[in-house]
Amino acid sequence: MEKLIESITTSINTSNSKQTRRKLSVIKKQLGVLRLKQTRIDELNDLLTKSNLSSDPKLISGISDDTSISFKLLNAVISTVDSSQGKIAEKFASKNNLPKIIAPEDFFKHLFSFESDNGYDKFQACLDSNSPIALFIIPKSANSFYSSVIPKILSYELIRKRQYKLDTSGFTSGPLVKPTTKIKFDNTTDVDLPQNESGFNFSSDIFEFSTTTMESVILAKSGEDLIESEKFENQFNQLSILANRYINNQFFVIFNCPPIHKLKESEERRLDKFTQKINQTFPFVYKLESKFATEEDIPASVKNEIALHFKLLNELPNYTDSIDGEQIPDIFSELQKSQIHYESQVFHNISPQEFKRLCFGRESDEHIYLKFFAIKSLQKIGYKLDDIVCELNIKKAFDDYESTQRADVAVKDEIIVEIETLRGKTNDKDVYLALAYNILSKSKNWNKLKELWLTIPGFEVARNYYQLQKTQELLQGIISNELGSDFKVKICSPDYQNCELVEIDFSKIPKRNVSSAHNPMIGKISEDKIIEKTNKNSNLDNVIGLDEEKNKLNELVELIEHKQNLGINGILFYGLPGCGKTYLANCFAETLGWSFFSFSPADIISMWLGQTQHNIKDIFNQARQKSPSILFIDEIDSIGFNRNTSDAHTDQKATINQLLIELNKLNEEQEKIIVIGATNNIKSLDPALKRSGRFDYKIHILPPDTFEREKMFEYYLRKNIELFQLSTQDFKTIASKTKYFTSSDIKSVCNSLRIQNLLGKINQNYLPVLLTIIDEHIALEQITLTKDIREKFIEENENSKNLKIITLLNEWSS
Repeated sequence: MEKLIESITTSINTSNSKQTRRKLSVIKKQLGVLRLKQTRIDELNDLLTKSNLSSDPKLISGISDDTSISFKLLNAVISTVDSSQGKIAEKFASKNNLPKIIAPEDFFKHLFSFESDNGYDKFQACLDSNSPIALFIIPKSANSFYSSVIPKILSYELIRKRQYKLDTSGFTSGPLVKPTTKIKFDNTTDVDLPQNESGFNFSSDIFEFSTTTMESVILAKSGEDLIESEKFENQFNQLSILANRYINNQFFVIFNCPPIHKLKESEERRLDKFTQKINQTFPFVYKLESKFATEEDIPASVKNEIALHFKLLNELPNYTDSIDGEQIPDIFSELQKSQIHYESQVFHNISPQEFKRLCFGRESDEHIYLKFFAIKSLQKIGYKLDDIVCELNIKKAFDDYESTQRADVAVKDEIIVEIETLRGKTNDKDVYLALAYNILSKSKNWNKLKELWLTIPGFEVARNYYQLQKTQELLQGIISNELGSDFKVKICSPDYQNCELVEIDFSKIPKRNVSSAHNPMIGKISEDKIIEKTNKNSNLDNVIGLDEEKNKLNELVELIEHKQNLGINGILFYGLPGCGKTYLANCFAETLGWSFFSFSPADIISMWLGQTQHNIKDIFNQARQKSPSILFIDEIDSIGFNRNTSDAHTDQKATINQLLIELNKLNEEQEKIIVIGATNNIKSLDPALKRSGRFDYKIHILPPDTFEREKMFEYYLRKNIELFQLSTQDFKTIASKTKYFTSSDIKSVCNSLRIQNLLGKINQNYLPVLLTIIDEHIALEQITLTKDIREKFIEENENSKNLKIITLLNEWSS
């Protein structure tokens, strides 16, 4: 409840009107309750009174959730800045002063981290340009609460730029900004984009790649992920062409990345490599890291600053109608709707006398509205309508010529209002340079003047406060030398709700840090933000058993680390099922520090003719892009079976041919890619796959012997050794009883024991329970090596000279 009071007080203190409104539904949400009991209402009212706050209407039981409640401080005073003294003067609001708004910093600056002090400055400069921009949005958690508001803000950005470009002769009907395209690659949401002759869709200005797609691209593990990555790359290549060749209009590409906690150290490097690659083909690329995991983590003062920025952006700086306490996307949406509403009402607020005072030329509606707001504001601070003139010609004679300059709005010799809607902004590289020069040219005709109100649209003030801060500084310094130190330059912005101008105070905006430019790409994610590190247990040194197999792989690791060319791009793991082929391949990749991708035929086989071959090509293309990498193909015999069999049809043969083509390419290109195929039946493989240059390095993966099973049980139960009270002799007993068990069977038995213990079904002696579980697995044939599999293995290997095979055959025959 104290947090709610703090939030309300913060909103009031930063509001020019010194009040804030909240719906009862928002208050209940902030309190974390579904309904307000009378005791809670009494407690809240008491706390409001103690905090010197009043509510209207008063909080009582039974009021509707949609009720908007106004809060304000009792006996409130308004702080205004005395710019001549540089001090805060506490005084009651005066009708002789314009309403004043302290300029807030940008939404992006509040919510995202930048790589340096001037990182935001570069980002803001790119936003203000007409260049395409790619944004990598990296949330702190899966709750990316800001994901829906970013496209809205960028759309608004583009709308205003389109308005700058439009003129009466070139206006065409239709939406100013095309719809956002959300690009996802799955069976239900794939977007078939209409293409033109450039091969790309022009129907959108904002392209979003979903978190699901970016997880496939950045965290790719499976063949399906690699296929998605290839689709992504094809799509983004078209975007790059669009950005660099075909259009001059700005558009945005948003990459909704997986949250930071999902990025292991290896994936962090992959993300950096990926963003660097994008930066090579796209004009401007930024990586924005969220500062907050959830919206609830945002301090009330920061959230209030964000709301103020949104209000200024939508030209409703004093808006108080039930947005305080709302979620950030809801705040922006409500302000957008309200801005359109209040803009449509401006015409109804003009009196006949004020309408007569307005002078119409070829100005835009916006320019005329701002002139009307200037007239209303001048009246509010005490000037009579008869003294206010629009389009006043100010003449001044010089030695050899007479100059005439026109003021948009003027009153006596005291105030001139210059309105700059920046309609020609897209034609100038630096519109503020031209703006300052234009005002200085006009100022030569001013003999007596107290104030200049330079009136700028709220969008420009909210986005380009640095430029306006500098413009005010330049004009103040130069013109005051001519008109005296009392002369003031005020930057003003419209308030469509109240049909008036407000003065913008830049005192809280730090001076821009000017430095030499460098690549706009934001740097590597800081190490302290990486929560999950590489799993140090997933390497060959930590594999239990499989000693002979590990030795062969460690020899390859040593050669690779000494930069020796192996001449090997394919390794074949063959042997009985459930013996750890996938795990061993993964550990091999971890030991090398290479990316690991695993897929089975089920991931790539398609019902459509030719699609399976295309999928294989895509997978290998992405493995090259993400090299060095290990590409593990489980059950390779499902796609690489013997083509000479009678039931092999044309498309299946084409699939094997495509796999052979990709393997040959690896040999020719000498890429840092090793393909590991796994099969339970090596005899069924197509002979071409077993030839030299393909899978010519073969490793037989065998079930564990007695010693290895003993160590595996110790490994899987290592966290509970003392609890289970199992001795060395107990493990020997267990190992001898599980002679037909594979590593996957042993893991399953140990998990069953843990579950029994968690359910409280074990009293003291754990060994009998474990042996009973083992007996049940055998009786119910819940082990991998069935009798038929064992008999076939014995028959095929009865003449083997391999010491481990001989040991296994002896164990199985006993």
